Amino acid sequence: MAKPEELDLADKGGKGGSKKIILIVVLVFVGLLALVGTMVGTLWALGIFPPQHGESTQSAAVEEEAPVEEVKAQAIYVKVDPPFVVNFDGQGKARFLQVVMEFMGRDEAELEDAQHHMPAIRNKMLLLLSSQSYDVLSTTEGKEQLRQQALAEVQAILELEVGHSAVEDLYLTSLVMQ
Repeated sequence: MAKPEELDLADKGGKGGSKKIILIVVLVFVGLLALVGTMVGTLWALGIFPPQHGESTQSAAVEEEAPVEEVKAQAIYVKVDPPFVVNFDGQGKARFLQVVMEFMGRDEAELEDAQHHMPAIRNKMLLLLSSQSYDVLSTTEGKEQLRQQALAEVQAILELEVGHSAVEDLYLTSLVMQ
């Protein structure tokens, strides 16, 4: 038969062993809970975690209302040839201005309309260039202002003649004053 002291030792060892098992289970559970919390927090911070029901319908409505950006076609450049050569106001001196222009558009067929109406465009550009002042064209701001005026004139002619302007921008690729 077993001695009472041996039974007590077995009971103490069993209680201590069950406490260790419970402690290990609790620590594993807390560790898993922390791991899951970290994962959910990371997914939420990255925006991967799914939105709540009320937010999903609201964000879907915003996405439907947002305009779709069009992908622009490649730019096409058309050189205006021959260069413009005009005499202009040079404070009582005979001054000459030579300008090379290029049109920028995105539709080759529509840019052909600009080529077709080149006599009207060249006439307007000659009048615009000859009305410039040497002092104004000597500055960067003056050259940019001339570019903007020339673009507006070309677009106005094409709007009048064709109904729309294929020329999106105009560049002065050479400007010589003498």
